[in-house]
Amino acid sequence: MLDRLEVGPALFAGCSMGGGTALDLALAEPDRVRGMVLACPGISGAPPAHDPDDEPDSSDPEIFLEQGIARWARAGRDPLVVDLLRSAVRFWLNWGDAFTDDGDAWSRLESVATPCVLLLGDLERQSFVPACVEAARRIPGCRLVRIPGADHFVPLRAPDAVVEALRSLRSDRTGHPLPR
Repeated sequence: MLDRLEVGPALFAGCSMGGGTALDLALAEPDRVRGMVLACPGISGAPPAHDPDDEPDSSDPEIFLEQGIARWARAGRDPLVVDLLRSAVRFWLNWGDAFTDDGDAWSRLESVATPCVLLLGDLERQSFVPACVEAARRIPGCRLVRIPGADHFVPLRAPDAVVEALRSLRSDRTGHPLPR
């Protein structure tokens, strides 16, 4: 897609699995990624997020939806968040078993050569937080930004924080603006 659109190195932002995808791209083709904002990224090969009190995922879509809201949307039942989770439930119940995660970005975090900001909401699922903090520590030069009042849906809960993080990546590490 980048080749077809004749786009040079670009800034990428991704939340959850989208953050993991941006990270995978930065590892596979670092010359294509000028910088990235990872919002609560789901990183391939990372320790799984599982709270001891979690019930097994239900096969009933409405129960699974409520489980997702309780686990990932601690900042509230915003209608857009509920719609996003409902879409995710349809995916996981219909195709989740076919989704293979054979990547392992986790073991290669130290080799990321792309400027990075990792956003983490203070209402994020507690079992997910250690992996995010550890990823920010291990990615060279990564800046961890904690977002008050945000859960797993940082781009919806705090869109200005995402924009600010992207703006901060518009200059190189010496402070000189990068070409647009």
